[in-house]
Amino acid sequence: MNANITKLSAVALLLTTPFLINNLSAAPKLSIDPAFNQTTIIGKVFFDANLNGYLDNGEVGIPGVRIATVTGLLMETDGYGRFHVSDVKTYKTSFGQNQLLKVDIHSLPQGARLTSENPRLFRSSNTVLDKINFGVTF
Repeated sequence: MNANITKLSAVALLLTTPFLINNLSAAPKLSIDPAFNQTTIIGKVFFDANLNGYLDNGEVGIPGVRIATVTGLLMETDGYGRFHVSDVKTYKTSFGQNQLLKVDIHSLPQGARLTSENPRLFRSSNTVLDKINFGVTF
């Protein structure tokens, strides 16, 4: 018998005497939901007040900063310094895929420099959300 076949038996009770009504069998087919083959990347370009490279409470975003991906996608941060890339394909890999994001330093305010690495290489997994932030100081 195939290990993937599930067998069910329906039993009826008639006046306390059980008897078999029907035997059912099925071979369930498991498939991966396409939603788990992609991810969304969110992040923020922020003023790094304490120069530690991490977004801490009270550190505000920087609007109008351009960010690029390897695939040529360009995005600009909103009024709060936030950005996102949706529907990033991970190509059905169980261990994720490398992603690269880079801040366009020419779009930063004059005199600004990054406190976090740029470009940022990270592994996105088959999750719903990945988060990357970029710290900036003046």
